[in-house]
Amino acid sequence: ATTKAPINEVLAAGMIKLSGWNLDCDLYDPMCGSGTILIEAAMLAHGIAPGTYRKKFGFESWKDFDADLFEAITEEQYETPEFKHQILGSDISPTAIKIAEQNIKEAFLSKKINIKPMNIVVADFLIVISFIS
Repeated sequence: ATTKAPINEVLAAGMIKLSGWNLDCDLYDPMCGSGTILIEAAMLAHGIAPGTYRKKFGFESWKDFDADLFEAITEEQYETPEFKHQILGSDISPTAIKIAEQNIKEAFLSKKINIKPMNIVVADFLIVISFIS
């Protein structure tokens, strides 16, 4: 499910990589919308391969698609890094929070992401307080 301004999962993953976040601190998205950035960050932080929850990829219909090779690759075990920080999100829209909660649940990440409805002004104030503490 998406909100009014959806973001593609690949774009969200790229934004996280380009941000310089290297799993050494909390990640906070103050305008999380449908939760795409949060989900991609949690997947990265917990060693979940990109596309794990995708039902079908376009390349599976290619003439030279090797189903056996693809199955072998997707069955590889991914080592879960020890992630000691939090992934947090907020949004002013209760509707967006409900959508994000559902998307997070469907990605089996409910215990790894914390979100709540919050105005960004309040959120910025809380960030300042947490940096001072």
